[in-house]
Amino acid sequence: MSGQISNSNSTPLGRPTPKPCAFFAQGTCRNGNECRFSHVTADSPQVQQGYVAAPPPIIINIPPGQPIFSIDVECVATGVQHNARSVAQVALVDEWSRPVFNTYIKQDMPVLSHIYELTGLTKEILDQHGLPLAEAMAYLRSHLSPNAILVGQSIQKDVQWLQLAEGVDYHSLIDLSGLFRVWNPARNEYTNFSQDHCAKVWIGVGDRTQHNAITDAAISMSLFNAYRTVQWDSGRLMEMQMATLNAPRVPGFSALFPVIDGCCMGNRKKCTCGAPFH
Repeated sequence: MSGQISNSNSTPLGRPTPKPCAFFAQGTCRNGNECRFSHVTADSPQVQQGYVAAPPPIIINIPPGQPIFSIDVECVATGVQHNARSVAQVALVDEWSRPVFNTYIKQDMPVLSHIYELTGLTKEILDQHGLPLAEAMAYLRSHLSPNAILVGQSIQKDVQWLQLAEGVDYHSLIDLSGLFRVWNPARNEYTNFSQDHCAKVWIGVGDRTQHNAITDAAISMSLFNAYRTVQWDSGRLMEMQMATLNAPRVPGFSALFPVIDGCCMGNRKKCTCGAPFH
């Protein structure tokens, strides 16, 4: 992340230390907090008899003037499996949540479900306003740059769908699902939260009956800025993390609607299609 995000990357207190990450030792690990191997070196003072202290909060350090965008993608279902998706809307907002780019994509293959309950998209919207994917991507890339930082909920999925290239279209990614996860001392593990849950606790966004790319991107950026505002105040940050952990859970969309129009929504606990999770 070239200095944008920093923490000890140690595993929490009470958990056995996993196998060390060979790439981290070389300074080349690209998985960050998602890495399943330990980012604590063998001589770390935190390591005590196979156990390590809980990691400190993540600190965001971005040089002034470096562009920050939040990007969000909405997809339609082209098959019943949860990985059968086609990009149908792409939105980009700037550091102040101002819309920069928002477009619909014409579909080249039959659509089994527009997943209207999630996306708000319809055949009529895409047919009337959609651009060819190649044209839309050219417009999107004209707003990006090799030094841009992209922020979003599970941002890696959006980048993969759009086939954006690190070092060409962007500099680095900041995944809000990792930023807003909270260490749960009662369960001795991290708890992850949906974007809707974090938005309700952190920035007071009420229940939403529908999503769309431009609103989701703006909420992601607002959440990111809210975190940056409190990150240096350890007491306030802890207060917000505990509020996130203890607030009535706002479930993610796939937990509420595991299947729509016969299409699996990819909830790990309720998956009906058997397709792999990546």
